Amino acid sequence: MASLYPDVSLTGSFGLRNISSNYLFDWASKFYSAGPGISLPIFQGGALVANVKMARAEAAAAALNYRKTVLSALQDVEDGLVSLDQDGLRVKALEDTVAADERAFDITRHSYQVGLSTYITVLNVELQTNQAKQQLAQASLTEVTDLVRLYKALGGGWETDPVAASAASSLSASEPAVARY
Repeated sequence: MASLYPDVSLTGSFGLRNISSNYLFDWASKFYSAGPGISLPIFQGGALVANVKMARAEAAAAALNYRKTVLSALQDVEDGLVSLDQDGLRVKALEDTVAADERAFDITRHSYQVGLSTYITVLNVELQTNQAKQQLAQASLTEVTDLVRLYKALGGGWETDPVAASAASSLSASEPAVARY
């Protein structure tokens, strides 16, 4: 916008013509000049107005791009929160199912031991219990994965510390992998 208006400037200079110490305080060895300068944007052919319009359009595009980025980030966070909540409900329901199946297995095994049920029934209940445990493990994995996605959507939370990273990698390499249910 400033290039649409006249540009007024004042310039000046001061110097010495002779640098000998004899003439240092003599006015004849010094020179100076001062003067105004004016620049008018008369014959630009609309280029300045077009540049202003283009700059405004670029600013509007940048603002829209920023808004899109913020809305996308908010959507990622909201999706992460919803997924994490649903995963928590599913894990809780599967924990209840596993507990009920384990009680049913104990009852069925005891019934077999006293002769009230067949071993096929015990095996079917054990299979059902193991399937429920497997579903619980998968749901727990999904919950942790969704938690990592939520942390990522919120901006991270993990820092790269070379000492901690090397200690963690050496610790994981020295310990055997143990499956936990």
